[in-house]
Amino acid sequence: MSGLTGNNILGGASAQTGAYDIANSLMFDQNDTPKLDRTPSSTGDRKTWTWSAWLKRSSLDDPNDWFFSSADSSERQSIAFYNDQFYFEHTNSSGSGFLLSNRYFRDVSAWYHIVVVWDTTQATDSDRVKIYINGEQLAGFTGGAGGTGGYPTLNQQGEINNTSGVYIGNLVSYSGYNYDGYMSEVNFVDGQALTPSDFAKTNLSTNQWVAKKYVGSYGTNGFYLNFDDSSSIGNDSSGNGNNFATTNLVAADVKTDTPTNNFATLNSVSPKKNEDGTSYTPTYRNGNLMSTNPPMSGESSFPIPKTGKWYAEFYITGTSGSLAAGIRNLEGLYSPSRTSDFASYRIYAYTPNTAFVGGKDINNVDTQLVNLSSYYNGGGPYEIQYAYDADNGILKYFVSGVLVATESSVDTSHQYAFFMSSTWNTAGGTWCVNFGQDSTMHGNVTGGSYTDANGYGQFKYAPPADHLALCTANIPDPAIALPKEHFDTTLVSGNGSNRSITGLNFQPDFLWGKSRTNTLNYYLTDSVRGVNSQLYSDTSGSQGSESVIYTAFNSDGFSLGTGDMNTSGQNYVNWAWKAGGTAVSNGDGSVTSSVSANPSAGFSAVTWTNNNVTVGHGLSKAPELIIMKNREAAASWLVYSEPVGNAHTLFLNTTDQQDAGSGYFNSTSPTASVFSVGTTGGTLTDDFVAYCFHSVENYSMVGLYRGNGDANGIYVYTGFKPQWLMVKQINSTRDWIMYDNKRSEFNVMDDYLHPNLNNAGTTSGGVNVDFLSNGFKWRSANTAINVASGNYIYLAFAESPFKYSNGR
Repeated sequence: MSGLTGNNILGGASAQTGAYDIANSLMFDQNDTPKLDRTPSSTGDRKTWTWSAWLKRSSLDDPNDWFFSSADSSERQSIAFYNDQFYFEHTNSSGSGFLLSNRYFRDVSAWYHIVVVWDTTQATDSDRVKIYINGEQLAGFTGGAGGTGGYPTLNQQGEINNTSGVYIGNLVSYSGYNYDGYMSEVNFVDGQALTPSDFAKTNLSTNQWVAKKYVGSYGTNGFYLNFDDSSSIGNDSSGNGNNFATTNLVAADVKTDTPTNNFATLNSVSPKKNEDGTSYTPTYRNGNLMSTNPPMSGESSFPIPKTGKWYAEFYITGTSGSLAAGIRNLEGLYSPSRTSDFASYRIYAYTPNTAFVGGKDINNVDTQLVNLSSYYNGGGPYEIQYAYDADNGILKYFVSGVLVATESSVDTSHQYAFFMSSTWNTAGGTWCVNFGQDSTMHGNVTGGSYTDANGYGQFKYAPPADHLALCTANIPDPAIALPKEHFDTTLVSGNGSNRSITGLNFQPDFLWGKSRTNTLNYYLTDSVRGVNSQLYSDTSGSQGSESVIYTAFNSDGFSLGTGDMNTSGQNYVNWAWKAGGTAVSNGDGSVTSSVSANPSAGFSAVTWTNNNVTVGHGLSKAPELIIMKNREAAASWLVYSEPVGNAHTLFLNTTDQQDAGSGYFNSTSPTASVFSVGTTGGTLTDDFVAYCFHSVENYSMVGLYRGNGDANGIYVYTGFKPQWLMVKQINSTRDWIMYDNKRSEFNVMDDYLHPNLNNAGTTSGGVNVDFLSNGFKWRSANTAINVASGNYIYLAFAESPFKYSNGR
């Protein structure tokens, strides 16, 4: 496993020598009403200051998630997440002013870097408050009172840097206005309007915004909180001595979960359901490391890598129902029932009458491995540990550090997460989990000082040899660190003149484009057929020869002609894939094909002649999605997808549900060298083209999920932050639907296109999705994407691997 040891890791941020390492964070559990506070003895600069911190959120949809404020009897300044939108408030005797972002921040799996600059000396009102997230300035606010659009007036003096109390994690001691989540590397600079680059930078190897040490001065009331001393949490490390008092914060709230080594927690974004399908909402606490409201359930906020050895600890108390914990197949959480889809391996504890642990659950069939009632004292508490060897399919169960059972035949083809569940429990109790950031289980047990094999984490019991904490410093380096070297999206404003579009990090071999403002066809071209050969995904029409659409594939982009993809006054989107350049002959199938293939990125473009044949695709693995077209006939686009199976077909240019006809792909699944083409949809002498895709870990995903019909929609793990997503319901007549991070630059994403329709781009508040650091989350019950019991396939490509992703 590469990239796991030594000083070359900036966990979850970078992999370059000498990178800045943040050791600690402070966890705020809003149920404890925690806060840090101090009252300055003298005023600082009330017109100019800069605040910088890294935050990882826990609870969502909270109107009272305040993390920095100051006030006296008539004036107040504060910073918060208000119903997941960024909120900045400034009030004085003249009235109240606020800025509320039109962007939502609902990622609980990764860290955000937040910089707020207050500089009322600026002549332009919008320059007087600047807010940056991960190095990018926020734009687009709902504003109220204050100056124009909610901005402060020229030379307005704010309450921060007055001699009023300053609060971190709380709105000026207001009851119920407390931050819930983690906070790290807090810098407050009095008297300077700084930029995000003073506190962080872009890692050129990963394109991630990463922390760096602030080296400037702090001014009179400036401070720096790095939480390096759990016995003096509010200690100011700036040299100013501006220390903070603490309320309802203890040593155990100082965590090793940081922006430079991000640890898994429980995933509060993922909706939960009982066995009967009814929804419920567990109450997460302690930075999403504890669940207290039965039924109690949750899986790790990022999955267990498919290679390596991994370790986690659980603590359970006050139970009288059935319990389960272990590893759960994430595909089974969200997909329809297929053979082994619901394969999970879990340890059960039934109390008080038939206590045992151990059990393998495959397709919901449980088998008792060993009776361990002697390990339990009535109803607990229980301390359970798991060690999973993903390379060899071995899961070991421990109770209080003692090995009690081993499952040696875990199906390693699936993507697992650590999980816990007490679905039928109604008697209360507490679940705690430790992925390496809290060996005391929130003070419920005496902590330990064991680390994993790489020296990360804190565990009560010694992890087995070579086993690792589930944190980003331990995640293997992705094979594709910069997805934009293989796939990217480009927006173009038409001008009606021949032109070159630059900015790609590769020469494209496949372009798929659409007018966003007019009802025009989609245009698909590739380097195998030639740049002037066009197909149209919204029709069944045959190939056209159009020399004024795309005119060249260039080293850093493509050229446009004067046709329908470059009309003056129209806006366009172009999706570009890198294949293998000039096509080569492939003799793996029963016919010779022409192939441009990019095996490392799991994509190839293929042409051939004849049906009822096998065709070489040029990849190193079997394609999981094939989009195929008869180039000579008015025939539908045929779509094979591994989740649907080889006896069913979808049609890219229609709304049809999966077709049971077996002739399209000869009821034969692709292999690592060829795919099969049947007799349906063409004749013996017709020419065909196919675009072949397979999942590449951390870069692309072909998958399947089941909708829940709820506005709190399904969360789907991908292992990366998506930049492009295409979805189709397979068991009903629905449109295909596509999203990307260029048309919708931030969450919530509501700008979509239908590749089977020539409609202009659509923006709708009822068909919403969030792209997050390691997956996507539906924020709508719309039938196109999330109807109850709807089965959906999807194809997704990454903006960045999760290891290098910040919160979105």
